[in-house]
Order: sequence, then structure tokens, then C-alpha cells
Amino acid sequence: MRSVLYTPVLLVIFLFISCNKEDSDLKNRTSKHKLTIAKGNHQTGEYNTPLPDSLVVSITQFSGQPVQQATIQFSIKEGNGKISHEWVFTDSKGHAAAKWTLGCDNEYQEITAYLCDSLAHRIDSVNFEANATIPYGWNKACSLPEYEVTSIAKHPNGKIYAAFHISNTKLFVSNDGGVNWTPLEHFPEIDYIQKIQIQEDGDIFVATQDNGILRSTNNGLSWHSCNTGINDVRYFKDLVSVSNETIFYSTYMGSLHISNDNGTTWKSLKNELPNRDQYSQVTKHPDGTLYLINDVGDVFQSNNAGNHWEIKRFSITSSVSAIHFDKEGVLYIGVNNYYQSIFCSKDKGETWEKLFENKEHNGCYMEITRITDHGGDIYFHSACKGIYRIEDNLCKLITENIMVNNKFLVLSENEILAGGYNGLWYNLNLE
Repeated sequence: MRSVLYTPVLLVIFLFISCNKEDSDLKNRTSKHKLTIAKGNHQTGEYNTPLPDSLVVSITQFSGQPVQQATIQFSIKEGNGKISHEWVFTDSKGHAAAKWTLGCDNEYQEITAYLCDSLAHRIDSVNFEANATIPYGWNKACSLPEYEVTSIAKHPNGKIYAAFHISNTKLFVSNDGGVNWTPLEHFPEIDYIQKIQIQEDGDIFVATQDNGILRSTNNGLSWHSCNTGINDVRYFKDLVSVSNETIFYSTYMGSLHISNDNGTTWKSLKNELPNRDQYSQVTKHPDGTLYLINDVGDVFQSNNAGNHWEIKRFSITSSVSAIHFDKEGVLYIGVNNYYQSIFCSKDKGETWEKLFENKEHNGCYMEITRITDHGGDIYFHSACKGIYRIEDNLCKLITENIMVNNKFLVLSENEILAGGYNGLWYNLNLE
């Protein structure tokens, strides 16, 4: 007759009540059975990667006979990893197993396996130890949702913020360059964050899909709506800052808006631009000239800080899908044609040099969706391939074997974060 000590029906009643007793209670209880490690101890693996071997414990009577349906709880003791199953019943061989995905916050990591009684009291335990190493190349960041990344931004204080395409979600923040993340405590749960824009003075703006903009002026401790003057916040398109005071915000329904007081008030520019278009990617030349593009690839220019715009004609006839001025005033554009192409101009678009052309047409939509620069190198996102870097006139795909969108953040020549469709990737030793 099976002892009531391990009856699974009773376990369900007490599972979440008292099995988290202090480990010091173990010395006051004695087990009629023997708990040992059968497999999986002292493994080595990379951050946020499942260990090759399962963690397996064995429950036997002191005579050596296996005990079936004993209750085991696996609990993380050191590290921020994940366990596949917290609660497991032993099988006919007296074994209980779980997979361990290592965390990212510590080289030494540890999991305790507890034997619990029918009242969910811990009565015996064994410890599994593992050594975690920083991976070479690309790896998933820890403690983030497995959803599409919508924005990544770095604060002047060094913290990095990330947002995901999820309803009722929070911002996430990293203090170690994007490896480990935690939810931002004081951020309200809102639907579908689309863009994080951080000013040079540290003010943080967050644009949502259909509920406008939130702003924090105290490093994220409090948040306030700042939509005064915006006529329609439905269907977010873009949020771009060109100075500490001047910000542009666009939606599919409300055209383009400008704020010249750091988001306190906004003015519609629908009378300055074709009203049915959607606008994005405002970029600034060092002399103050502004360019932006619309959803059909037209380029517009402003010579008065963005208050009036005129269409800008280039000798390149293809529609423009991405546009960017670097700090030296060199203009980069990505164009849509049969091939994916990147051009640059040192005279605001009067003459052009081709930097890149992708002639591999693999059936997907050929589009350059974003261009930026860092440390003299150019980075851009291709909808078909991923993220490229142009260095010393050589173009290299830097996100092979991972699927990423155009939400990426270059931290240094060797460090980059890339948004994916099911989480965020980091590379701390980019070649």
C-alpha cells in the first residue's frame, strides 16, 4: 500500500501553501527514504542556454527499492536561470528530472532539489551546481518576454531600456549592457509600447500604439501623459528627437506633429505636408537642415527647424525607405528597387556614391528599413537579411543565423543589442 506521505492528490491541495518553508526546518524532519543525485551535477554551459543533461534525482527506500510518486521541488538558489518543471513526481524507477537553463548574472549557479511530504513540507534536499560562461557571439538576453522587441534606447546614465509588443506591459531596464533585465518598477502597465526616445538631458519619452506619449523627467520614477495639441494618437508611426527641445511625433491618422518645448505642447504640421501620408525618420544635418520620408518613399526638407517642409528631389529615382545624416553631415539613404541599395552624399543629395547593393533576390520584399552610424561605421537593417555593418568600405552581415528586426542599438565597435521577434539578442564580442 502506497504511503500517504507522497499522495499526489493531497499535494495539489498543499502545493503552494507551505513547501517554501525555511531550509532550517529540514533538520527537524526525518525521511524514510533516501534522496540522491543521479545525473546532471557539475555541468558547464553558456548564459541563457539549457544544460545538455537533465537534472535527475533518485528516491529509494533504504533497502534500495525505488519509490514511485514521491514529490520533488526544484528551486533556483543561485543565478537567474529557469527550470523546466518546478514540481515533479518520481517515476517507476524512482527518478524525477528537470531541464536547467542557466541564468546570466553569475558564473556560479545552483539549484536545490527538495523532497516534500504530503503537507508540502521539505524533508530532505540535494544541491546541483553549474558553471556559466559568457557566450561568444550572439545570445538571448535574460529575464525578458519572448515577444517582438519594439524599441531599445540608452540613457545618459548608462541604463538601457527595452520595450515589447505586448498588451498590459512594462518597460524593462538593464544595468549591465543588455545581458540582464528587470521590469521598471514605477512604469504604468500600458498596451503596446512602440518607441522609447531618450533626450540628452535624460528625459524619457515612451510612445504607445494608440494612447499617445508618456514622459518621465526623473529617470523613470514617475510618468505623465504629454499629448497636448495632438489631434489623433491612433496607430503610431514614429517619435524622433532632433534636440533637447524639438521632437517630432507621427501617427497614421494624425499626420506629423512638432514640439519645441520638450513635449509639453505639440503643433500639427498637417497643413505643411500632404495630409494622407505617414511620416518618419526625421534626421538633422549639422547646419540644422532637416529631412524626413513618407510611406511611399518621398523625401521632404525643412530649412526652418521643421515648421515648414518642401519635397526634395534626388537624382536617384527609386523610392527612399531609410534616411540618416551622420555627425559630419554625410547623408545616407536606403532605396527600394529590384536590389537593396545604400547610397551616400556629402552635399545633401546633389551627388551620390553607391555603398552597397544586394543582388540576391530570395523572394522577400527588398527594403532597407533603418540606417544609423557609430564610431565612423554605418549600420543598416535589411528586411531580407538582418543587420549589416559598413566598415572601411567593406559591408558585412553581422546577424547571421538569428532573426532580427530593425530595432537595434550599437553600444561600441564590439557590442550591439538586436531586437528579435521572440526576444532580445546581445553580442559583446562582435568582430
